[in-house]
Amino acid sequence: MKKEDLAKLSKADLKSRLVTLQTITWTLIGVLALLIGLTTYNTIKKGEFDVTMIVGVSLLAILPLQFKQIKDIKVAMKNREN
Repeated sequence: MKKEDLAKLSKADLKSRLVTLQTITWTLIGVLALLIGLTTYNTIKKGEFDVTMIVGVSLLAILPLQFKQIKDIKVAMKNREN
């Protein structure tokens, strides 16, 4: 993925990206929690491992990247206020 220079974006663009990124991140957390919870329930109920759980667990690796982008945007916004 191409890394953008946050210094070139306007404050309104940064705010828009921050809100969008936060919404996507929290939606992803909710969906992954639901997926992992349901597959855990099915695994316990059936007594067999449900391979769908692998998808949920592997997609958890996206979250640290999302939180880093959120942090970077917040730092860029804070630097503009000072």
